[in-house]
Parts: sequence; C-alpha cells; structure tokens
Amino acid sequence: MAIAVAAGIVVRGLSTSDLWRDEALTVNIAKLPPHGIMEALRHDGHPPLYYMLLHGWILLFGQGDAAVRALSAVFSVATLPLVYRLGHSIGGRRCAIAALLLMATSPQAVRYATETRMYSLVVLLATLGWLALRAVLRTPSIGRLAAVTACTAALLLTHYWSAYLLTGVGFLLLWAAWIGRPERRRAARRTVVALIAGGVLFLPWLPTFVAQITSTGAPWAAPARPALVLSSLLIGTDPAGEDVLLGMVLAVLVALAVFGRPLDHHRIELDLRTQRDVRTEWLALLLVLTLAVTGGYVSAVAFAPRYTAVVFPLVLVLASMGIARVPARSARSCVLGFVALLGL
Repeated sequence: MAIAVAAGIVVRGLSTSDLWRDEALTVNIAKLPPHGIMEALRHDGHPPLYYMLLHGWILLFGQGDAAVRALSAVFSVATLPLVYRLGHSIGGRRCAIAALLLMATSPQAVRYATETRMYSLVVLLATLGWLALRAVLRTPSIGRLAAVTACTAALLLTHYWSAYLLTGVGFLLLWAAWIGRPERRRAARRTVVALIAGGVLFLPWLPTFVAQITSTGAPWAAPARPALVLSSLLIGTDPAGEDVLLGMVLAVLVALAVFGRPLDHHRIELDLRTQRDVRTEWLALLLVLTLAVTGGYVSAVAFAPRYTAVVFPLVLVLASMGIARVPARSARSCVLGFVALLGL
C-alpha cells in the first residue's frame, strides 16, 4: 500500500505536456491584479476563489508550467489524509485504507492534480466538507458549524456545480430535521442554518454570476445526460481501454457498499433495503445526479466530465466501503490491489 500511495503522489508531479487551452486561460487571468481577475471572470464563467489562490501562488513561485500546476498537486496530496479520515468515519479502518489507496491511484484524481484548474481544490473542499458535516451531526459545536459554513462558501466560490451538492445535502438535512430523533433533528436544523450562512457569503459574487449566465458558456458542449454523468463519475473521460474496466469494477463496488451485507467468510447477501451505514452518502449522490441532470436539461447548460469532481470523493468512499464488505481478508486484498493496479 505504501508503494502504491507513493507512486500516486509521484505521478501527481509528472505532467510534461504544455498547458492546454483552459489552463493557459486560467493562468492568464490569475496573473492579473485582483480587480482585473474579478472583471475577467465576468467573461470566463467561473467563481473567483481558485483564481485568487493561484494569483498568490504565482507571486511566490512564478508562472512556469510546472510551477502553476504544482498548486493543484498540493491540493490533491492534501486530500489523501482527509479521505482516509472520511473512510474511517464511515466504515472503520478497512474502509479508510481502501479510500486512501483508491484516491492515491485514481486516474481522475491524478488528472485533476496535474492541471492548472480548480478541480483538485473542489475534491479537497468536498472531502473536507463531508467530514465537517458528519462531525457536526454528531456534535453541533460552534467550531464544527463554522467549518460547514466555510466549506459551503468555499465550494460555491470554486465551482458552480457545488450548488447541486449543497442543495442535495440541504434536502437530506431538512428530512432529518423532520423525522429524525430529537437530538438528530436539532443538529440537522443547526446545520441547515450553517449551510444558509455559507450561501450568504456567496451573495457578494451573485451579480457577477448573473452576468456570467447571460454572456458565457460552452455552446459546443451538450447538457448533462444521465448516461454521460454516470460514465463521467466512474471513468472520468470518454470511455477507452482500461478506464472502462476500472469504471465497471467501481460500479460493482459501489453496489456492494449500498446493498451488500457479509453473511460469513465466503458469502455476501444483497439486501434491497440498503445498508444504513452508507445510506446518507448514496442518497446524497443520487440527489446530486438527479439535480444536475434536471438542471442541465432545463437550462441547457453545458456539461464536462470533470464537473463531477464535486461528488467524486463520495463515489470513491462508497467504492471503498464496497471493498470493506468483502469478508475474507485475502479476497479483500486482491480486490484492492486489482483496483489500484488498474488505476496506476
């Protein structure tokens, strides 16, 4: 496992190609002074947080290809211990180890880490936000509620698809605030307030967002369609070669996480009532996909596979829980090693 994780970290710094179009545009905008960045983004169509962070990074380390890509690699490496903690909070040590290994060797995570774009930051913030959400539902302290608010605002100011994730989480919290146990209802209500507070922090950017809706977009791209979104979640790019096999394996592992229950050392039962320990995660994933597809059809907004970065940590953690469902240690190790090998 240590060798595979180390290999995953190393390849996050091995991009040798020139900057492609979107990366070059990102650097051109980030080089501007802060007020220039805000004005340029009115015509680019993205929120400002990543560009402001990249602006400071360029001031410190320069604007060479390797330098500007290193920021994404830093975000990606910082996600590894967080996804370990997230896996541990959901499924214990087995799930934590699998989540760490899957994230380290994931082709999607490596791609995000080697591009001067905001998607590795999105994965980092989504992982951190889900950790904060689980923590605040256990103990809704002021610090944990503030962490949910900060993650909400940061996600909205990094990528607009985060709105689908936060809306889905909001629906689940409202449901928990209505039918949950008394202490759970109180925690859910307070967390909804924290989400709303994060949305309030987005309001200063709202006029620019409205202007972007009317003047930016990608008319050559199609809206989010169910099959396209699902394949993007599992494969990350247009299907080709080993990507398809890896996506199929991940799909089976997610199904095991949602429906599987070990019976003995050799058998797993599929229970259509689903498993309680991952019910929140897969319901959130289902809600986000439904909202994204519906929003894409209604607004005709273009879709790119990398937009699914907002729920990418949930998919990997669910797949990791699927591995943890395998009862025999030898079989579990073989599955984990096979998935890591496919990723690398």
